[in-house]
Amino acid sequence: MKTSIIVLTCNGLPYTQKCLESIRAYTPPDAYELIVVDNGSYDGTVKWLQDQPDLKVVYNQENLGFPKGCNQGMELATGENLLLLNNDTVLTPRWLDQLLACLY
Repeated sequence: MKTSIIVLTCNGLPYTQKCLESIRAYTPPDAYELIVVDNGSYDGTVKWLQDQPDLKVVYNQENLGFPKGCNQGMELATGENLLLLNNDTVLTPRWLDQLLACLY
């Protein structure tokens, strides 16, 4: 069962890097897809995201807000589960298994 993880960004590149790094480190690769919606970042986030081969990314020219960004990410999602995650979140081992156990 795949989980679509949707992360919104608007600047804050160091937070985004740590967040995505923790997803990759503590989530089995076949258990998720990673979708990032960038809301008009100008701090190098866009360039960094373009260099990440494992992402689906929406690049907004301006900050369209959290609800619109979430909707854009969910439109791209193909997983059975949807997870909206703030870009300043750092995950830990077994986080997704434990979350899904609570959900189901």
